[in-house]
Amino acid sequence: MTLQIQKNIRLFHNFYKRSRSKCSSHLTNFTKPILLSHDYSSMIVQTLPFQWKNFSSAKDIQQANPISVRGIKFDHQDVMDVEVNEAAVRARVKLDILERVKDAADQLKAMYIFSMSKVEHGDKLRLTDNLSDDWISKEGEVADAFSKAIKYTAKLRTQDSAKKAEQLLREMIARHNSIQSRSRFMIGSDKYELNDEDIDDLLKLIEKDFGKSATKSRMMERNRSGIPVPDINDFTNVLHAWASSKVRKKGIYAEVILYRIIELAYLYPEKFSMPHSNTFGLVVKCYAGSTFKDALSRIQKLHATHNRLAGLSYPGIVQNDPFLLMHSIKSVNNINTKSEYMIVDEWFDRLHSYVMQPSIESNVSSESVKGKIDLTGAYSSIIRYYSRMRWANDAPQKTFDALQRMISLAQRCKERDDSCATVDLKINAFNLFLGMSTTFDDTTTMEQKLSVLDSMVLAVNNCLDSTATNTLTPPPNDQSFASCIKAISTIKDTHRAIKEAEKVVDTFESLQQQNSAIEPSTKIYNALIDFYIDISARDKKIAHNLYSICDDICNRMKTQTPSLEPDAMTHTLLLKSCTINDGNVDNKEQKFQRAREIFDKISKHHEKEEGSKLNDKCYFYMMKCVTQNVNDPEEKKKQIIQLFSQAGSGGFVSSDVLKSLRINTTDDEYKKIVGDGRLADRWVANVTSAVALYTDGTSGGAGKNARRKGKSTSDWAKKQRQRDEEIKRRKIVKAEKKKKRMIKVEMASVK
Repeated sequence: MTLQIQKNIRLFHNFYKRSRSKCSSHLTNFTKPILLSHDYSSMIVQTLPFQWKNFSSAKDIQQANPISVRGIKFDHQDVMDVEVNEAAVRARVKLDILERVKDAADQLKAMYIFSMSKVEHGDKLRLTDNLSDDWISKEGEVADAFSKAIKYTAKLRTQDSAKKAEQLLREMIARHNSIQSRSRFMIGSDKYELNDEDIDDLLKLIEKDFGKSATKSRMMERNRSGIPVPDINDFTNVLHAWASSKVRKKGIYAEVILYRIIELAYLYPEKFSMPHSNTFGLVVKCYAGSTFKDALSRIQKLHATHNRLAGLSYPGIVQNDPFLLMHSIKSVNNINTKSEYMIVDEWFDRLHSYVMQPSIESNVSSESVKGKIDLTGAYSSIIRYYSRMRWANDAPQKTFDALQRMISLAQRCKERDDSCATVDLKINAFNLFLGMSTTFDDTTTMEQKLSVLDSMVLAVNNCLDSTATNTLTPPPNDQSFASCIKAISTIKDTHRAIKEAEKVVDTFESLQQQNSAIEPSTKIYNALIDFYIDISARDKKIAHNLYSICDDICNRMKTQTPSLEPDAMTHTLLLKSCTINDGNVDNKEQKFQRAREIFDKISKHHEKEEGSKLNDKCYFYMMKCVTQNVNDPEEKKKQIIQLFSQAGSGGFVSSDVLKSLRINTTDDEYKKIVGDGRLADRWVANVTSAVALYTDGTSGGAGKNARRKGKSTSDWAKKQRQRDEEIKRRKIVKAEKKKKRMIKVEMASVK
């Protein structure tokens, strides 16, 4: 050995002993060797003092200077409250620790490589073996630091936390030099692309080689050093970060990670394992929380991949896994087409069939309760989807069947403890069925709704009776009774409809007297007034006596519960009752005076900010009452314009209010009042019903680019900014040309 090499090794040996005792300890004032040159023939090492603060309290963190670790910025605001910002505090510490441990491992690796390159043949130094062992040991600490940094970075819930966690994961994989860096599914890259042909080719390779011996990896390893690789928890933490992100295409990013896991598990079966069904469910959850237009088709392809792997009997991949099916069902915002209906219906059938069987070995997710997956949200979502399918004739029956399935699963879970799922019967699921729209005179659905309400009333009675068996059915609330009364109005037989509606109100009042848990509510009586208004359209006798009927209902409410006062909806419905045509022209003046008294009363309360408040429906029904009951055309127009002016001042110009003005004025008068184009924002500020943004009564359309509040998936805003910038640029160019011409003119005049 030359003198220079021996000197370098001794120098390394001194720093190595020092680093072994201090690099792994997070204490203050330790000396850290910094590698300044990678020229191994003439290596220069310099020691620099480094201060490491051990953050043990919020005060220590608040006193620390703002830092930026791996692109994530933290300041004093992040750590003002440790309980609220615990994830931000921990992420800061874990990322800083990762940097220190990585530096220590990299130095040990450099020292090991240097010593190996300079030791002559046959010269066995124990230093080399010690360096190798300590380097591998330090790499284990690096892997643990990576896992913790990924975990707490993913919990930050900031705009770029998911991206940063993914970059950490990619760096962790790349640190293992025996893993192929090139891949068809590159995570953490700037461009995320999914090629279905690449996915199919990968699955074909897996199916072809399935069952063959996996004693050695399919990719030749260049270094069997034993450096730890990311486990499934590291991948899962990144997927959780994407699931809580607001990025539009986060489902694509999550799917790339999924197929990278599958690729690694195929290439390196000794190091990686196939993702479980829960992992597929997390990717579906990422699609569920985005506005990506192809989300449903991508979820279907994920199911196809999952089913192909499940057919190979990989551990943890279950054909009808409830976690995957649950998130698939919840990913659908609404069912608008028959194809979507068939897809969701199939998922629901598979889910219910699976969970009703005796418990089979399945994955237990982080969302499970006592080892069981809570499917309350999935069943409620299905009921909501079916209840909104007005275009489907079998929607009421499908909704009722879904509710019965939910009840049967809850009953099974109560009687037996061998199910992999649990469900909690919530009142909103029952109210969705009771409140869904039905066709006129749908006797079957009406009977089903009444039976469901009876079962809910029975639950209250069983609670009052100590000897009765408690049921899982939730007790009804005011919305349950109101929805049922609304549905009863579709019964063709008026006499039976009135009888059933009065029976429902009697039941509510009886329960209210027996059980203090049933709170007084105006919803029931408002629903009863609305019921009589609906049936008055087909029964002139009811229409003729509608005033007295509505007054009797209000008096009944006051007698039953003296503390109740008519609310805004009550007065709105009373105004609506004044617009009903009873066929008697002599009642026009009486109806108009009644409507004027009601409107003036709530207007007075609205000005004093007490009791009932005005709304856009009040103005619409008052304008409609003027239209129907005021005979003088000029007086009618005057009052309509006056009401519209008041509605505009209060921000109550709805689509119906605007339409009423348009009907009762000429085109020139209408244009003079409202103008042409976009309505003033203050005119529509308090509208709760259908809103019109333009003077033609629409809310948008060709050539009408209303700026949307919130998230937009269109490129209109971007194009509009580009257009504005282009106009601004042209004006600048034009001004410069004009300035040059003026200069030329002045110079010519001087000459």
